[in-house]
Amino acid sequence: GSVSYYNKSTYDLLQSVPVSLTQGATSQLMNVGSVLNKGIEADLNFDVIRGNDFNWSVSVNYANNDNEVEKLAKDVNGKDIEITTGTRITKVGESINTWNMRKWAGVDPANGLPLWYINGTDGETTSIYNNAKVAMQGKSAPVYSGGFGTHVDYKGFYLDVSFYFAGGHKVYEDWAAYTQSTGTNTFVSFNGTENLLDRWQKPGDIVSTPKMELNAGRSAAATSTRFLYDGDYLRMKDLVLGYKFNNNIIKAMSLEGLDISVRGTNMLTFVKDGNMKYDPEVRADGFTRLVSPPVKSVVFAINIKL
Repeated sequence: GSVSYYNKSTYDLLQSVPVSLTQGATSQLMNVGSVLNKGIEADLNFDVIRGNDFNWSVSVNYANNDNEVEKLAKDVNGKDIEITTGTRITKVGESINTWNMRKWAGVDPANGLPLWYINGTDGETTSIYNNAKVAMQGKSAPVYSGGFGTHVDYKGFYLDVSFYFAGGHKVYEDWAAYTQSTGTNTFVSFNGTENLLDRWQKPGDIVSTPKMELNAGRSAAATSTRFLYDGDYLRMKDLVLGYKFNNNIIKAMSLEGLDISVRGTNMLTFVKDGNMKYDPEVRADGFTRLVSPPVKSVVFAINIKL
């Protein structure tokens, strides 16, 4: 096996920096940013048993990455020019594209209105979206990832199983404003999800979906941690069970080799956050998007060597 440690500072990264309008443009790309990435990578392969009829081996790999922005461009007052979007922020001392949004506080059981934390973290709540503070809510890129597997064979029979995992980050359901709106979007324009059936309907209801109203839905489906989920997952990538016929049978059939097997791909997926309905293995930007999940398949095979 092997274990390695890295500590890499990348500098002169491009950032769009505002410039004087007398130059004929509003901004210019400059080599001003720097980012630090550090972590470990480990890989282990181990033969547990090695014999004439029975063999068993295991393999494990693991990697983690600590990403931190070290430097950004500064404005005329000497303050960092932070890079912000509607959902994320890149600032000094934090990971690139850290989630940056209002924090969801649930549904008011008395009136069915949506709630957010005023200070962006905890404490007092408000039912007015714009009165809640935007705050950092976690990393968009996995902090750790890896995989493990095993191989077993006995007198021609063999079994291979492999898993992989990732975690330490959060995933955002970016189409929720269309599919889980409690207002006009799902009343008029788009198909809503079944979550809307479990909505507030009378005082005292303890639910996760606010009451339905024929308007904008009081911004209940606007950007917030309501649709930000823990991205930790574990997936069984492959499960293979097969049999290799022995030489006597192969020669009797005038063949060079004969192998039959059944392979299951993406058969099982375990997620940490049970509220996440989409596949947890998302693109590098951290959004679920409207993409097809990995295909679950079972394949039977016969491999004949003439």
